[in-house]
Amino acid sequence: MDGLRLAWWAAGEALQTIRDVRELLPVAERHGQDAAVTVYRTVLEADGVKVTAALLKGAAGVIADSEQFDPVQAAAQIRAYLAGEAKPGDPGEAFTAETERLRAVLTRTVERPAFLTYARTHPEQARAVVAELRALLDDIEQAATTAEGPK
Repeated sequence: MDGLRLAWWAAGEALQTIRDVRELLPVAERHGQDAAVTVYRTVLEADGVKVTAALLKGAAGVIADSEQFDPVQAAAQIRAYLAGEAKPGDPGEAFTAETERLRAVLTRTVERPAFLTYARTHPEQARAVVAELRALLDDIEQAATTAEGPK
């Protein structure tokens, strides 16, 4: 078995049912399987967060370059990252992780019966919130359009 397969197997054994193990391999290779499990569990236990490959990759990126692995410090750094207070090195990863979090929160919110009931009984307030969110999304789109430059 070659080194990469062995690493996947070892990480898979340690993480068992965790999908997207490949995103944790850099952490497992640098700091060991317990470190990869710590990253996963910290993300899993965070409130309002859906575990995705992008989010795991971002969380792993927060601690990937550290020389020594301290589980308590790593968990604190990952929680800060999940709260938007710390970013991994690659801005693309940070953007992807943040959009994944936003999608998860919005999906959960819209699927809640209490939210739907409130939106039906208070349509003006619901429309105001949607308009505010739409304006924020327009700001992001404008920034992306400005970054592209003239066509």
